[in-house]
Amino acid sequence: MIFTRTTREFYFFLMMSSQSALEDRAHRISEAIASIQKSIQLLESSGDIAPTGCCIVHYRARGHKKHYWYYKLQASEPIFPTKSGKMTRYKHLGASGTEGNLEALMQINRRNQLEAKIENPRLSNAMLV
Repeated sequence: MIFTRTTREFYFFLMMSSQSALEDRAHRISEAIASIQKSIQLLESSGDIAPTGCCIVHYRARGHKKHYWYYKLQASEPIFPTKSGKMTRYKHLGASGTEGNLEALMQINRRNQLEAKIENPRLSNAMLV
């Protein structure tokens, strides 16, 4: 195939425009990654983050004359240390509204926000649309 000047110019234009589009896309992706990393650092600096696989479970305990509702942080595998040094899947949080219960709720909330940013960055950053 013989390239004329106009054909060469056309291919050069296509090559440059696709290169420019690629550079633009790469720039937007790097900005999105930086924004997500900044969001993650902000979440991590606001407090502890609950491990993956943990959830808050409420259970009923029987007292002498009454039943009481308590909460515990439950993991899918033993990650919480006991007083004896063994590991357990459960961490007692106390009754509703106690400091331990509220802190666990905040940790799980931070973890859910973090997972949402990692799993679907388009929702957390409109630059990728």
